[in-house]
Amino acid sequence: MVAYDGKIWFVNSNPFQDFNAADIYSFNPDTGHTRYERGLFSQDAGRPIVYRGALYWPFEDPRSSIALGEYAVTDGKNWQLNAFTTGISLHVHAMENCKALLVAGTGGWVGALQMSPTGRDDWREVYQFQSNEENLGRITDIRAVGERCFMAVTSWNEPGPKLVEWRYNEAVAIADWPNGDRIVTPVALDTELYAINQNGGVTEIWRYDGETSTRMAAPEGESLRALASNGTSLFLLTGSLVSGTLWQSTDGETWQKRHSFENERPIAVYVTGNDIYVGTYSSNGQGSLWGPEIPENGSPGPEAKPLENAAIADLTQDTMMASQGALFSATRPTENYMAYRHEMLSVMLPLALGRNPLYGHHLSDFMHENFSKDILPMFTEQDYSHSQIAQWLSLSMIALNGNGHIPLEWISREWPGQVEQKQKYFYPQLAAIRAVRWVNQNDGDTISALLYRLVRDGEPLWLKADIIASLSALTGERFGYDFEAWANWWVETGIEKFPAPE
Repeated sequence: MVAYDGKIWFVNSNPFQDFNAADIYSFNPDTGHTRYERGLFSQDAGRPIVYRGALYWPFEDPRSSIALGEYAVTDGKNWQLNAFTTGISLHVHAMENCKALLVAGTGGWVGALQMSPTGRDDWREVYQFQSNEENLGRITDIRAVGERCFMAVTSWNEPGPKLVEWRYNEAVAIADWPNGDRIVTPVALDTELYAINQNGGVTEIWRYDGETSTRMAAPEGESLRALASNGTSLFLLTGSLVSGTLWQSTDGETWQKRHSFENERPIAVYVTGNDIYVGTYSSNGQGSLWGPEIPENGSPGPEAKPLENAAIADLTQDTMMASQGALFSATRPTENYMAYRHEMLSVMLPLALGRNPLYGHHLSDFMHENFSKDILPMFTEQDYSHSQIAQWLSLSMIALNGNGHIPLEWISREWPGQVEQKQKYFYPQLAAIRAVRWVNQNDGDTISALLYRLVRDGEPLWLKADIIASLSALTGERFGYDFEAWANWWVETGIEKFPAPE
């Protein structure tokens, strides 16, 4: 959750599910209205941040799986897709503003800290957290406390404290912070940092005052879930899988019960002014947002600034020809997916992020080439050909470039077999449904193809979520998961390329 431009923005998702789509909503305290905003092609979202008047959404687990940290930026109306260019990032867990620099914590085989002075295309990897060979290192949260910047590290079954301070030229572990596996929701209260330290099955609240770490009191017998702060008080979520409690403290020692949740699993807490918002997983299987009946802070968050257009790089014919030759060389059959991915992206990524429309359309032609149909071994239970992965990667780069054309038959292409609920998929039709929203392919034929697939029987809900994300971005309509409203709008709009539902 995050306050931005008069609204509370939040993500509803089903974390840790390979097929999941994370959906962004906004809640307006002035009107009491909740609106579907955007769908992320990601299993979940990391902690967002407002930076220079724009709202940044990190992809906590991008479903593109191209091992680039991805994130989306918005001013509330316009959206841009972006990615890091250094390091290998399977997850982007959090973003933060540290001393006017935008920093991001990533995870994968190693945890890394990315940094940018503008939040645009000038990222560089400035630190890696090296974990042992049996653990995946992750920097799962970042928190600015005054002029200081702290990283919360996650690495299971590896001894040592997991609170690290980044001093802009080196990373220093806080020596007297307790050992643990991970740190949950670090927050700032005045000049001090508070966080939940998890060590095995034990969760404790600890404080770091800049010199010394101290264990704090916590409600007895409670499982600690999440912390938040409004600068004058701490707010704590505790609970089980079926119930929870919200607490408040001004000193981290004495806790007052604020609210109890029955048949709800508390997930996250966010505070703006004196208004408290809690996200829960409900017994009905859906996410729920809880908040004040009459908010005191009716228009929360910093005001949006118009999103700057991405810079467009020059592209010569010689560069295009050299790129094409390098791409054909990169798509030679191999038995290693990461090597195949690396060879292709080393050619495509710099040019895709140049945003030149000529390159987006060049990739649109390139992905129709006759690539090898031999199987490329991957980390999934499904088999994919070199051709399918080449098309997947090309579509991912087209989405980043923001230009190109997606074939309608790819949007409508049937699944080759039974849809499994827990599986990563790399069929090009998924990437095609995603890409149309980023290239703004909003002609009637494309909208109709998406609508036809949305309302027909047999499609899994997570795939419909991807379709809704593209339809919402392309049409400006905000029907969310109201399939009947989409069908009625289709009929009323008169788009007839595909037959309307009866």
